[in-house]
Amino acid sequence: MSNDALMIASAILNLQQESSNFKDYIFPALTTSGSVLLGYLMANNTFAKQEIIKSEIARVNDFNKFLVAIDSGMQTLIAIKNTYMGRINSNPIERALSIPTISCYFSPPPDVTLIIFLAKANEYNASRAFFETWNNLPRVNAMLGNFQNLHDKINHRNTVLSQLREFYQIDDQGRSVMNIGTLTPEQFKVLKTAVDLTEGVLCLVEGLLKEYYSCLKNIPSAAKLSINEKVTKKHVEVLTYSNPSPQFQKSFSSIPNVDISALAFILGVSEEVAKASFITGYEKVPVVF
Repeated sequence: MSNDALMIASAILNLQQESSNFKDYIFPALTTSGSVLLGYLMANNTFAKQEIIKSEIARVNDFNKFLVAIDSGMQTLIAIKNTYMGRINSNPIERALSIPTISCYFSPPPDVTLIIFLAKANEYNASRAFFETWNNLPRVNAMLGNFQNLHDKINHRNTVLSQLREFYQIDDQGRSVMNIGTLTPEQFKVLKTAVDLTEGVLCLVEGLLKEYYSCLKNIPSAAKLSINEKVTKKHVEVLTYSNPSPQFQKSFSSIPNVDISALAFILGVSEEVAKASFITGYEKVPVVF
């Protein structure tokens, strides 16, 4: 083989043995970087999904806490009604005197911020009745505020009733009676306050019973409008409310209407004012078992 041929063969062998910078360094680097980026995107997507699931589960748990607290309030209202159900008539004075002091536990009202997410699906508008939707946080706040108002009225009434006891006398049969005709103006003022507070308590209890039941019955459906149940169904469920007990349903039976004429006379107002004084706004709230 000539020297020229040897030089050509040697050059070919050297070329075959030389490394390719792209093959040995750049391509592996690109492959590794692509794997890292893909892994990052997959991890980021998984994390985002987990955060969504956690957020939805938290909504359900918060809502369930709220619903349990509302049920506690409902039980309080039923306990109060049991103190007068079946024992009152239409006479305002007899109503005030026949219902004893009311002593029951008022649980703290739930935090409305637990269900703030309901506003996401707010359906309220001026053309609809106030009680037609529970995606309406002002309605919830009004209900809880009236529950606190009821608590205050009951405490005030209990205090006034303790004052009324001083006006009772023992009759010939040994019974404790109150002679309305012998009351002084100041004593009659106390009786008037007792009548006023009693009617206020009765109206609020009757109205709030319907409103609390409506809340328990319908607010789960309202909550589901703002909860992705496809995400939460394997982890937690939205509580719903049902109570088919006849005794429970009996708690919603109506009570005798007060004699407005007699009530107006005692309070010293017109019948129209007397009627308007005890309107709660819950009169038309439907109750469907």
